[in-house]
This record gives sequence, C-alpha cells and structure tokens, in this order.
Amino acid sequence: MENHSKSIPARRMAREKQYQLMVYGVSVVLTLLAFLAVGSEAIQNRPALVSFIIILALLQVLFQLTYFMHLKDKGHKYPVGFLFYGGFATMVIVFGILLWIWW
Repeated sequence: MENHSKSIPARRMAREKQYQLMVYGVSVVLTLLAFLAVGSEAIQNRPALVSFIIILALLQVLFQLTYFMHLKDKGHKYPVGFLFYGGFATMVIVFGILLWIWW
C-alpha cells in the first residue's frame, strides 16, 4: 500500500502555484489598464480617471495581500486585523486632515 500523504501537499502546492500565476497575470492586466487609461486619454474627465486608477490600485492591493502575502490562509487573524485597523486609522487621519483644511 502506497503512502498518499505526499500527493495531497503536492496537489495543494500545484494549485497554489496556479493561483499565484493567475493573480500575477491579473496584476499585470490591471497595471496595463491603468497605463492605457492615462496614455490614451480615453477618460476625459480627470476625477473619473483618478477614481478609475484608484479602484484599479485597490483591486491590485487586495489581490496581492490575499495571494502573495497568504492572508487567505488559516492562522492569519492578527495580521488581517492589524491591516484593517491600520486602514481604518489611515482613513480617519486623512479625512480629518481634509476636513481641517477645507472646513
């Protein structure tokens, strides 16, 4: 009887490699979309262009944190919590400064 315990991690590693290659491809596509949006001047409205690029950047950050930083795996509650807290604190500070400047 063969020991199949090595085949399960090998399959998991192969699947993980496929996911990472797919996310890398998506990141390249998102980067190309941002370059094309700026270079082609397809979006004439500047606030819409900035919003589009920010959305692309947030999607890329989400993909990279999830797959390349392995935050999707079990046992990463504390790093994910710290990231959410840091993002929330950053938003509060930025909005506070904007309110302070423009009020």
